[in-house]
Amino acid sequence: MGFLATLVGGPIVGILGSLISGVMSAWERKQQLEERKLDYAHEISLQEMNIAARSAEMENEAAIAHTNAVAKSLAASYEHDASYGPVSQSAAVYLRWVRPAMAFFLLGLSAMIYFTIPDGNVINDDGTVTTLGEMIVLKVLFLTEIAIAWFFTDRRKANK
Repeated sequence: MGFLATLVGGPIVGILGSLISGVMSAWERKQQLEERKLDYAHEISLQEMNIAARSAEMENEAAIAHTNAVAKSLAASYEHDASYGPVSQSAAVYLRWVRPAMAFFLLGLSAMIYFTIPDGNVINDDGTVTTLGEMIVLKVLFLTEIAIAWFFTDRRKANK
């Protein structure tokens, strides 16, 4: 019986060893696949973070480029204005009164239009009703605001 057990037992143990080895090999491949999945997920998250960082960096670069362009434009405007040379005293007096006169003229024009125009109604695109006088006054007030802001901004710049 010892010979028969050895004769049959050897192949059975070999087959069991092969099965165990195959199961362990499959389990090891599964572990390697899980590890690869984790590596890929980590790589994807790193790429996404890199993309987000690059996007923020590009936005900052665009803001810096815009600021530099505005600064260059402003410097070129000042250089252009300075290239006219000295202005005579009488011309300087007239130039100093242009913006304030325009601002007061537009304020007066706004008041005159508002108090003298008939009440005609205009239906806007959104369905609201606006009088013709309000529409004109709003547009003239916009020009008035520009003139006044220009006047005071220019005066602030000149005082420095």
